[in-house]
Amino acid sequence: MDYGGIMSKAVFSDIDGTLTYGTRPLSERTVNDINELIKKRMHFVAVSGRACHCAAPLFKAHGLNIPIIGCSGALCQKADGGFLWEEGFSLCEAKEVIKFTRRQFSGIVPAIYTRENWYVEDRSHPWIRREEEVVRFNASEFQFSSLSDGIIINKVLLIMEDEIQSELLNLLIEAFPYLRFTTTAPCFIEVMPKHVDKGFAVKKYLEAYQIDEKNAYCFGDHMNDLEMLTAVQNSYVVANASDEVKRIANFVCDSCDDDGVAKVIEEKLLK
Repeated sequence: MDYGGIMSKAVFSDIDGTLTYGTRPLSERTVNDINELIKKRMHFVAVSGRACHCAAPLFKAHGLNIPIIGCSGALCQKADGGFLWEEGFSLCEAKEVIKFTRRQFSGIVPAIYTRENWYVEDRSHPWIRREEEVVRFNASEFQFSSLSDGIIINKVLLIMEDEIQSELLNLLIEAFPYLRFTTTAPCFIEVMPKHVDKGFAVKKYLEAYQIDEKNAYCFGDHMNDLEMLTAVQNSYVVANASDEVKRIANFVCDSCDDDGVAKVIEEKLLK
């Protein structure tokens, strides 16, 4: 899918809460529409907080090989498996964040994401087992101290009890101004390079394939989609999104349960 140019068109969609929920497969309607876009030489790009290797199984289960922007913009894996870009930070910085969170609160469960894998210290933890079930990709169990210092970290995920998220988020932002922190669920905080977000990734992809922003469509549902939704004119949130997110996008489509993304694709791109 290396075609591009000013007349090309591209669809960028978040996954969880926008295309589907949890372990639920893509709807038949969504799969058919993605295939039709590909036949018409348009780009369909999944944009997720998940790592690329964690997002890919959802689509490959339906025979779809599509570009995936993973770790909320840190990585872009092309349909052929190669990488268009990779952004990250050092393992030393990741360890400092994890050490800091554990000094503030007990019970924090961290996960470290790289291009090829995600690492945890205890795969038996219920939160990790649930995440493995959702992404359909098992974590590797390592003591973080044994990881090679040379690896590039694309994202750190901190899993916690809901009630401490807001306080911990504020503490992290103050302590590590050179990193970016965002929430993707009430119990998650993501840690990424300072300049990386989904909007950064959408713009970088459009530039790489010389696609006019006016020919791009973005779909999301959560706070970590805000930069992506403001990156293009054709921005949509699904009806199940919060009111705060709905105020940012230019349009609201039907909910995830009602194939909102597919309906817009059919109306705007497949007629």
